Amino acid sequence: MNFGNWNCPAGGSVVGVYWGVDAYSSGPATGDWGDNVIYPRVRVGTGAHNTLSYQTMCKKWGWYTYRGVVGQRSLTPYKSGLSYWY
Repeated sequence: MNFGNWNCPAGGSVVGVYWGVDAYSSGPATGDWGDNVIYPRVRVGTGAHNTLSYQTMCKKWGWYTYRGVVGQRSLTPYKSGLSYWY
C-alpha cells in the first residue's frame, strides 16, 4: 500500500506509517519508516473484509517530522499482490 503526500496536511512527504489490519496483521510498534509503502498481510478472496487503520508520519523542510493523517480504509482484495494508493 502506498500513501501519497496528500496525507501530509501541512505539506512535506510521507516518510513513515503506523498501521494495523483488524487483529490479523499489524505494523512494527515503532512504525514502518523510510518510505511511503507498507506490506500488510490481509485476508484475500470473496467476502474477505479487512479494515486498515493507519497514521502517516510526514517530513518537511528536510528535518521537521510531524504526525499526518489518521484514517481507516476497508479492503476486500480478490487476489494477492494487488497495490493500493491512499
